Amino acid sequence: MKTLDKYILRNYIYPLILGFCLFTFIFLMSRLFELLDLSITRGVSGGYTAMIFLSSIPYLISLTIPMAHVFAGIMTFGNFANGNETVAFKSLGINFYRLLKPLFYFTLVIMLLLIVFNNTILPNSNHKLKNLMLNIYKFKPTYQLEEGVFTKNFGHYSFFIEKINRKDDSMKNIYIYEEENGYVKRIIMAKGGKIINGARSDTLWLLLYNGTIHDFDKFHNEYHIVNFQKQNFILPIKENVNSSKSSYRGDHELDIWQLIERIKTTKKQMNRSINQKHNTFMITHYKRSLNRLYLEIYKKISIPLTSIFLLFMGAGIGAMMKNVNIGLSLTISLGIYGVFYVMMIGGESLSSMGYINPLIAAITPLFVFALATVVIISHVINKYSIIKYFTRRKH
Repeated sequence: MKTLDKYILRNYIYPLILGFCLFTFIFLMSRLFELLDLSITRGVSGGYTAMIFLSSIPYLISLTIPMAHVFAGIMTFGNFANGNETVAFKSLGINFYRLLKPLFYFTLVIMLLLIVFNNTILPNSNHKLKNLMLNIYKFKPTYQLEEGVFTKNFGHYSFFIEKINRKDDSMKNIYIYEEENGYVKRIIMAKGGKIINGARSDTLWLLLYNGTIHDFDKFHNEYHIVNFQKQNFILPIKENVNSSKSSYRGDHELDIWQLIERIKTTKKQMNRSINQKHNTFMITHYKRSLNRLYLEIYKKISIPLTSIFLLFMGAGIGAMMKNVNIGLSLTISLGIYGVFYVMMIGGESLSSMGYINPLIAAITPLFVFALATVVIISHVINKYSIIKYFTRRKH
């Protein structure tokens, strides 16, 4: 390795580690406050809360490593600019691309390791975290449910709830699907409801308002609808609630090969549902599930790939800064990654609802950041500035 490459890497690795530690600490503190509330107000033991805390770390690592690259890029090239080292490099015939070369290969290795991490350690830690959270049901039933996604932690029942109030366990726009041998036998829909702590821990007690019950009889090809204003439901969920572990894995708990197998299974289930009459709800459900599964595969690659663009973007921003410090670099990094995260979550939501293709949802943030990186780097190099091309006067 050349002396120049060693020098650049040495100046890059320190702020990279610093940025990783700072971002991880920030997110851990946010998670810690949530868990302290869980422990203090919900009565969960400190040891159990600590296990949840440790199981949350791998997910945070998958986010903070890309963030650390933009921070390190700003700090490294900002320090080069402040020390006039950039001018010295240029006088020696060393261009900006040459300075980025060793960092590109270094970040590429980290990116590949992060892809492996996201496909092995992260799904298992997510699965462990889910199993830990399952036990909290006895303290707070709605902790097993999520807003806007299908939940399958209740035996033969699947839940889709648009809005959940964690304080009083009330819910809005509730959809409950009961399956039997791969077929939907009943769908319960309600505008509002509440989970009640029942006398037994192996059942889920629901009080629902203003809803309908759709019963499907595949043997006699019959379909019935029952309307209700107020109705109590007791759902048997013994196999899940009494156990601290669930073998079922959600989308975030699968590696790429498991996701591919889940896609094959979901397609078969959807094809069976297409042959059933009056089953448009489940067909829509399966289509949304497929979108989420495909998106999960793409995200395992697209998020680590962001590290490359964030490195280049950070380097360009740092080279243009007159004064660089940790606070300013941290703020800029959080802002940049915040934009990426909002775009990623927004694309994920649109894809889950079927509005856009999962691949488009995954690559759109990358495309936007790649374009922004080209603009910034071209402006720094000043050989061909896209900004100047669009702002120059016509003569």
